[in-house]
Amino acid sequence: MLLSVQLCRREQRHFRHTARLINELISARKPYDFLLFRDERHTPRKLADRVYMEERIRDYSVQHL
Repeated sequence: MLLSVQLCRREQRHFRHTARLINELISARKPYDFLLFRDERHTPRKLADRVYMEERIRDYSVQHL
């Protein structure tokens, strides 16, 4: 299982690379979860968004590791 976290405003990270990865995961019938923060660069700026992201990562780790 894979959790992908995408912060879309990072100039060095183009969403098309993530989309390719997702397509390959689907083709290989591999499960994945995807967490998107559309307007963020390095980390969510709003406290509520940061807390949400950290909670999702924590919950994912507890469930899958």
